[in-house]
Amino acid sequence: MANFYPGHSTVIILSTNRAYSRVVAELLVLAIPGLHVHTDSSYANIPLSSPNHCILLDVKTMPDPTRYGIKPKDYTAGWIAVNTATDDAQSIEWVEQGYSGVVHSGLGLELLPRAVSVVLAGDVWYSRGLLTEIVKRYQDQGFCPEVAANKFADEYSLTRKEHEVCKLMLHGLSNMQIADKSNVSINTVKTHISKVLNKLSIHSRNELMSLAMSSD
Repeated sequence: MANFYPGHSTVIILSTNRAYSRVVAELLVLAIPGLHVHTDSSYANIPLSSPNHCILLDVKTMPDPTRYGIKPKDYTAGWIAVNTATDDAQSIEWVEQGYSGVVHSGLGLELLPRAVSVVLAGDVWYSRGLLTEIVKRYQDQGFCPEVAANKFADEYSLTRKEHEVCKLMLHGLSNMQIADKSNVSINTVKTHISKVLNKLSIHSRNELMSLAMSSD
């Protein structure tokens, strides 16, 4: 598997099913050389500031983190909900809660390394159809990506390229889609995204969308 993740990355598997955690840990270590993997059955040990981290939450066995005041969108780590139901409405709730990806139950474990790699690279792991539906819902509520991007560009002194990337993110495009549309490399896109998030003092696309919605 190609390296889609930053160096020295760590995955934390949250599950009370030890057999599941062990199998997933072994799969990730084999698929992504150099990756550090930890398993835990408690939310107590998750650092709030944890760059280059990805958290896999086994929703079948772990309690809802919001019961403990834990909101994924408050963390610098990317959260992936695994073993979720194949329900688009529920998936949209995961997005709104700040998760960077969802892996439905029944899809098999072979998708997990790819999902983890994509999230560690700063992208999101959702189907294109789901992202389109989310953007459509926002637009139906009067949300306009162009207006929000223009406002951010003015308030946070975004460059022309950063402004364009910001707008495309608000349209729901992935890193690769932004690279194709802008005719630049994916590494250049990642650099622009990082600068946009830093200027806005946020950590993820989900926070970007939330900020855009709240200020629209």
